[in-house]
Parts: sequence; C-alpha cells; structure tokens
Amino acid sequence: MQRLFITFCLLFLFPGFVVRAGSDDGFVTLFLDEFDAKDSHWVWEEKDTGTINLRDGFAFLNITDKSTRNSISRATLDDVRGGEGPQWIYVGLQIRLRCSDDNKLESGIGGGLREWGFTPMMGLPGNQLKFNSISPESDEHFEGFYVTAHGGDNRVYGSVTGIDMAEWHTYTVLWEEGNGTLLIDGEVIAATDKPPDVPMGIWLYIENIRLHGPKEQFKADPIDLEVNESIQIDYVRVFTTNEKFQEMDSEISGLLSYAAQLIHDLEQKGSNTSALKSKYAQAEDSWKEHRYLYVVAKKHIDKIITSSEYWDEISEMFVNATRHIEAAVQAGMDIKNMERDYGYAEKTWSKLDFSVTKWYLQGILDIQIPEPTLIPILILILLPALLRRGSRSC
Repeated sequence: MQRLFITFCLLFLFPGFVVRAGSDDGFVTLFLDEFDAKDSHWVWEEKDTGTINLRDGFAFLNITDKSTRNSISRATLDDVRGGEGPQWIYVGLQIRLRCSDDNKLESGIGGGLREWGFTPMMGLPGNQLKFNSISPESDEHFEGFYVTAHGGDNRVYGSVTGIDMAEWHTYTVLWEEGNGTLLIDGEVIAATDKPPDVPMGIWLYIENIRLHGPKEQFKADPIDLEVNESIQIDYVRVFTTNEKFQEMDSEISGLLSYAAQLIHDLEQKGSNTSALKSKYAQAEDSWKEHRYLYVVAKKHIDKIITSSEYWDEISEMFVNATRHIEAAVQAGMDIKNMERDYGYAEKTWSKLDFSVTKWYLQGILDIQIPEPTLIPILILILLPALLRRGSRSC
C-alpha cells in the first residue's frame, strides 16, 4: 500500500506519466477531457445566471453579479446524473483548475460555493471525496476552504490553508479500497481508511449559496453576488495503475466471454436474444471502445447473466400469462388491465429487468378467473342431442 501511495504521489508531481490504456509507463488514463470540444460524457447544467463556456482548451463555469438571493444560480459539470449513474470506483482523479477569485479567503472578493471531486447521486451525501470552498456568508463552522473524505458515517475534514484558489493548482483524489486521500499539488491534505465503497461520479460546480445549520444536516440559501465568478478547468483525468487496469480488463473480458456463451446457449434453444445482444454491445462499448467504464460495463454484463439465469422462468410466465388472458376472455371478463400489464412486462423484459417483469406477470396470474358454471357446460353437451330430437319430432 505504501509503495502504491508513493507511486501515486510521483504521478501527481509528474502528470506527464499518466497515459492512455495500453501503454507500459505504469499508469492508465481511463478518462481524459481537455475541453477542446463539448463532451457527451458530462451533464451540463446552467441555472439562472449560470453558464458553461469552452474557450481555448478550457471549460469555464460561470455565475454573474446578477445572481441574487431570490434564486440559485449554478453552473455544473457532472457525470453522476446521466443515464448510467455513478460510473467510477477505486480510481484516481486529477483536476487542474483555478477560480476567478479566492472566495474572500484573503482578498475579500467573491462569495458562494465552489466544489469539485467525487460524489454519489444527489441526496446521498454519505460518501464523498471532494474539495469545498464555502461562502463566508455561511455559518462559521462551514467557512473556508477544506476537503471532505468519508464513507458512510466516517467523516474526515481537512482544512486547506496557504492555497490561493485564483492560481492554478492540481487537485487529486486517490481512491482505493480502504484508503481515500486528497492532495493539492502533491501535498496530502486529508486521508481516511474508511473511504466510500460504492460507485461515485465526478462533480464540479459553482453557485451563489451559503450554508447554515448543523454540519451534517445543513440548509442552503442563495445570496447576492457583487462580482462575476467562475471556475476555469484545464483538464479532468481519471486514472489507475497499470496493474489495477490489467485486473479490471481481465475480469471484464472474462465476463464478456461468459455472457457471449450464455447468449449462444439461448439462441440454440430458439430464444429471441436481441435484448441480450444489445446489452452486450453496450457492455463492450463501455469498456473496450469508449471510456473503460468498469462500473458501467459490469452493470450491463450482470444484467445479461441475471436475465439468462431466469430466462426459462420468465418465458414460462409469459406463456402462462397468455393462457390466463385467453381464459379471462372465454369467461367474459374485461381484460384491458391485463393486456396493459402484459405490455408493460414486455417492455421491462426488453430492458432485461427481471424483477419488474416478474412483478407484472405475477399480477396477471394472480387475477382470479371464474370457473364455467355446471349449467352452461351441460347445455353445451346436451345441445346437439336436443337439436336432433327436435328435428325428428318435426
């Protein structure tokens, strides 16, 4: 662990060593955005006076002096709220940026909130590895520039001093199992041995708010701004060691082979595997063709494996649900809701959602179909004989 940590520190002092996947320099860049063009990897949010601009190879997150206490102005880049959700686990994050001002730490200029680092989905603040500059209009225990490093209820805060945010700095997060460390220009600011153990995403934003109330259950209110403010981002890089990448690549490649075999086996049974093939393509693209998104690729593969495991069960439930609806028609029942749920089941199964599909189908099968009464059955049996007798009487 110590050797790995020292290696990582060398990485931050000499960022040129970070390279693309497949090199032999010791490190693998899983994701890199140098902001030469708008990248679909991010969710781009502009609220009220907030804007995001790309210029000369930089991304600018801006809010203006027109921001008031009447509404929140925000500019955000994140990959947490997109369709795939949080995408990273146990990786390193390196961000080079500067702010337009030091948020009143020394100059008395600025205000509001600046933040960047790893965080889970909004509303799940229990896991974070990030840098925070809090508006001095906030309650005293929030003021200043500090970092938060915690998983669950384990919280570590580190105060940042001697750093002028208006100057360029490299902010780094080292996230391993059992170790979360935050550094600025290679200097350790805070560390925890109980870091998050769930996938998280990258989050960078600036907004005109102050924080107040208890630190664990704070509230955020907008404030008036007197000057235009921005964060200028040079690059965002996610990386891992070559050794760790080889482990992940071997695992994903093995799972892809297993998934391919499962799909082949189902095809041999005559099953329609178009949904499985689509999910396989997504998994392959997420890992080998796109961003080396381990969390995303594994999620898609897990869908294939789980769906294949329950394929026969779901197929039988579809057959039984069809028979159930046919029986309901024969009993003279209104089958509108049953047909609706059957359609929902088909849609969710096309997305390989086993649990929801089963829930819809089970709802159809649980509907009681009345048995045909004895008199109609006797009439159906005796009717031909009665008709013959009647014809002879005539």
